[in-house]
Amino acid sequence: MKLCNSKWLITFVVLSVLWLAEAKQLSVTQAQSSQTESPTSAQKIDEYGKLGSCDHSARLDNFAIELMNEPTLRGFIVSYNARGSKSDTAQHWLDYARHYLVKSRGIDNNRIITVNGGRHEQIELKTELWIVPKDAAPPIEVADSDAAQKQVSGKIAEYHTDDQTYHHGEDTNGVSPLVDITFSKFAEALHREPKLQGFVVVFSGKDSLPGAWRRIARRDKETIAVTYKLRSNRLEMVHGGASDEDKVELWALPQGETPPVQKAIIEKKITAAFRLSGDEIFGINDEQSEKWRRDNLADLLKSDEQTIGCIIFHPPSPTPDGEESEDPPADMQKVAEAQRVVLIKKHKIEPHRIIVMAGKADEYGAGSLETWIVPQGAPLPDPYAVTNDESTEISEQVISENNSNTPPQ
Repeated sequence: MKLCNSKWLITFVVLSVLWLAEAKQLSVTQAQSSQTESPTSAQKIDEYGKLGSCDHSARLDNFAIELMNEPTLRGFIVSYNARGSKSDTAQHWLDYARHYLVKSRGIDNNRIITVNGGRHEQIELKTELWIVPKDAAPPIEVADSDAAQKQVSGKIAEYHTDDQTYHHGEDTNGVSPLVDITFSKFAEALHREPKLQGFVVVFSGKDSLPGAWRRIARRDKETIAVTYKLRSNRLEMVHGGASDEDKVELWALPQGETPPVQKAIIEKKITAAFRLSGDEIFGINDEQSEKWRRDNLADLLKSDEQTIGCIIFHPPSPTPDGEESEDPPADMQKVAEAQRVVLIKKHKIEPHRIIVMAGKADEYGAGSLETWIVPQGAPLPDPYAVTNDESTEISEQVISENNSNTPPQ
């Protein structure tokens, strides 16, 4: 009897093990099958609020993988503004998401549908990522989806800026949202409708320096025209008046239509010396950036014939003994003198109104330049003083006490 029970027990154990193995294999097979089967309806694969740049890109990377694994799927991105939000933050996130997926991950632009859901009851921005089969119903009514993409005329974009930075065309690393997204959307509208006229409307901030609006407008107009191959005469610069901060609006309107704002040229007078820009050597080697900064100095010198332009060069710091530099240091005095020659010959500035000065060595860099504008009777800047990076306006410490540094009357 005991022998019979033992045989039964062994048989039971063996059959149980076999059954469990078979069940496990079936479960794996079903899981694999479910993974390979294409969805038949819209599926939300992610939802999130406001994220940092890296976290946002990671979410979009996962979304891109889903789309790349199944080429027939469409990707829907739905974004909602926070309750009480005064700005259309959702549209900015949609623009960025589309740009990232198309430019950085190679997803066909036509497979991405963005939907601005307006405002909702939550206290923060919300974004949903959906994958949708070709013939399946979308997750949300899309009659007005991609409205910003389809917009032909009106105000295309708005952004805050300053007159100190020169931004180029599309960044090869895809990390320039302002240029890659805002400018490209504006240029796309103008290319789509050849009869539209573009307006770069600049509002002067309360703390902006004299001529700042022109420097901003000229920089952004040139960047858009060169990068996106638009004729310069299709872009008009307009001063929109005063604002709390320097701000730009990009408009596309039918040719002949009144500009979006009344031209309000409110020029600030140059009452104190101030620094226009400070260039590290990599900025000096950049032809577009160099031209823009030189044109800015010429513009101010022409706007007030009693002013003096000052170019301060800072030579590179000496190479420590025993170390060799990969690239030979630039001759900063030669660079500064070359700038002066262009201002005299091309911009017709009188030679006595442009002064080149030597400053202290660039301690951590390979050399740099500063450009200053000085009103009549004011002392020239001290080339050996330490300037405040947070403000370009000259301070008492920056002004040399040396009376010989006073420009000619």
